[in-house]
Amino acid sequence: MLTKFETKSNRVKGLAFHPRRPWILASLHSGVIQMWDYRMGTLLDRFDEHDGPVRGVHFHATQPLFVSGGDDYKIKVWNYKTHRCLFTLHGHLDYIRTVQFHAEYPWIVSASDDQTIRIWNWQSRTCVAVLTGHNHYVMCASFHPEEDLVVSASLDQTVRVWDIGALRKKRFNLALESGNIQIAVASAKELDDKDHWYRLGIEALRQGNVGIVEYAYQRTKNFDRLAFLYLITGYLDKVGFMCKIAGQNNNFMGQFHNALYLGDVRKRVEILENTGQLALAYVTAATHGLTEIADRLAAELGENIPSLPDGKASSLLIPPAPLMSCSDWPLLRVMRGIFDAGLDATGRADQDEDYDDAGGDWGDEDLEIVDVNNVVENGDVVDHSEEDEVNEEEGGWDLEDLELPPETETPKAAGPARSALFVAPTPGMPVSQIWTQKSSLAGEHAAAGNFDTAMRLLSRQLGIKNFAPLKPLFLDAHMGSHTFLRAFTSAPVISVAVEKGWSESASPNVRGPPALVFNFSQMDDKLKAAYKATTEGKFPEALRQFLSILHTIPLLVVDSRREVDEVKELIVIVREYVLGLKMEVKRKEMKDDPIRQQELAAYFTNCKLQKVHMRLVLTSTMGLCFKGGNYATAANFARMLLENSPNEAQSKKARQVVQACGDRKDGRQLNYDFRNPFVVCGATFVPIYQGQKNVSCPYCGSRFVPSVEGELCSICELSVVGADASGLLCSATQSR
Repeated sequence: MLTKFETKSNRVKGLAFHPRRPWILASLHSGVIQMWDYRMGTLLDRFDEHDGPVRGVHFHATQPLFVSGGDDYKIKVWNYKTHRCLFTLHGHLDYIRTVQFHAEYPWIVSASDDQTIRIWNWQSRTCVAVLTGHNHYVMCASFHPEEDLVVSASLDQTVRVWDIGALRKKRFNLALESGNIQIAVASAKELDDKDHWYRLGIEALRQGNVGIVEYAYQRTKNFDRLAFLYLITGYLDKVGFMCKIAGQNNNFMGQFHNALYLGDVRKRVEILENTGQLALAYVTAATHGLTEIADRLAAELGENIPSLPDGKASSLLIPPAPLMSCSDWPLLRVMRGIFDAGLDATGRADQDEDYDDAGGDWGDEDLEIVDVNNVVENGDVVDHSEEDEVNEEEGGWDLEDLELPPETETPKAAGPARSALFVAPTPGMPVSQIWTQKSSLAGEHAAAGNFDTAMRLLSRQLGIKNFAPLKPLFLDAHMGSHTFLRAFTSAPVISVAVEKGWSESASPNVRGPPALVFNFSQMDDKLKAAYKATTEGKFPEALRQFLSILHTIPLLVVDSRREVDEVKELIVIVREYVLGLKMEVKRKEMKDDPIRQQELAAYFTNCKLQKVHMRLVLTSTMGLCFKGGNYATAANFARMLLENSPNEAQSKKARQVVQACGDRKDGRQLNYDFRNPFVVCGATFVPIYQGQKNVSCPYCGSRFVPSVEGELCSICELSVVGADASGLLCSATQSR
């Protein structure tokens, strides 16, 4: 053993060596990260910002950074020179097991108990990929040292190798979509194919970034576009070089176009003559007054001299010259305010020094734009750097010393000078992102527009797999928590997040939860409408309304534990009605099977219904069994009806059935025993008697025979029967 370290924490969860220095990181169960010098056996520093155990740590290969991930679902990137956390990455929905920097790209890979592996760009501080496929906790994940691969291991007893080669293309596409031209350039260099350079040129042209457009055209050797770019930006001398390059490459059409751009008639005549177009060369020379050249060409043409129209005035056609040579379009110049400067002068004084050796991954690399003056045949480059150094300050500038009188002292203006430049405010975090960071409620994630995380939460909490019925609800939740403002006709619509309980007196630094379009009182109104449809015998309509309630409940957010209990009671009520109504709809379809009709009607009476509906179900089932010759069963339903406070007509009918049945027995055997407690399978509609094995839906709680396990619940139509789920989470009070 080389050395031993002792700490007060009872458990060390993660370790990492520094790639060059004799340091190790130790992440502890207490939430502290310690940095040790293992040669000296001394504690160098400690970092304490995680809420709970920290399971994974890793040093960056070149930067003074390390990354950590813990049970607080957070990934933190630290600078060990400035002794502080630079930023936090949010997105995982459960404990984070391991984290690791990529050896080359600005990526971090993380493994989590939420059954996903995530890849993050730590420069843009965004998640660039979510790898799904494991169906249990992902215990570790690691980058391949050279290839675009990730390996992961999970408690689902599998080790998986993932191909992440498409991430670079994804990074390029995201950079183009977001308008981040520097990141797009870096990605295009990595990909280095013609299509991506072409797309980069289009986006750079849209942004008015002439330098990158020029670079993209040079990389694809698209000299025709490059020449036109030089023309419209006013660099006519470079158009002349492009004309020379076209000639060296035997691109006569391109050479002719460049001569047209420049208005060079002699060059046009020369090109036409060299390509054998003597007649066109003669007409061009004669029209523009090049008499000597026209006479020489006329002699070569002999009798085939083309005739020129008489009395026509000719003029040289050239494109209008730009008023000035332009480079990139002007951008908003942003300067740091006085408060930013004050912070830099105090608490962050040595931060710039720490980052002087930052690598090219920060997007500040040289674009390697080729000077067209150095481009020769086939696009090869000639280096004139030595000549430039010699002639850098001489050339034709005539920089002689002048005999001038002594410089007079310029009076200084009194008082502080005030900058007229606009100081742009620092962009804050979007409200929708704050909502998702603070919440584990699916409804609030859907309102924020993070449908992916909302679906993952519902999958983990309720075992939901079929999200098709929830899609319109997700969209309604998102649209309902935002309002949209239009400033000008040509300007894009501005989206503004709407917070719950917002008022003008609210603090701008304290963000409330989203205002949701779904609330518990709406469910009460829907329930009353469904009850009414059931009473009127409109069973398909009632079934649709009850299912609508079941589909909306996962997105509800309530404020108190009492309301949480009421939501859970509502699920039970709706589940019973959906089961009963589905059996009733099925019964009406089976007109040729009276035995099955009686069984389904009998099972309907086993559902927990409102008394008014129970009386209707018992009346219907009593009459059906009496007509089917099952008198003992009919008499039992008649007695049950009399115990449920029937109206006068129902009571009279029930007494008549009891009297008519007397001691008569059933004429046919039904799969129904009212003496033995049972529940009805939501898929097969058969009784599951007490003591028999069954599985349940993790959301609505419907019961099923074991053979249905793993299938979609036929009652709520959302969750997987028998799936492992943590339970409904609809209030922040449940996680306190």
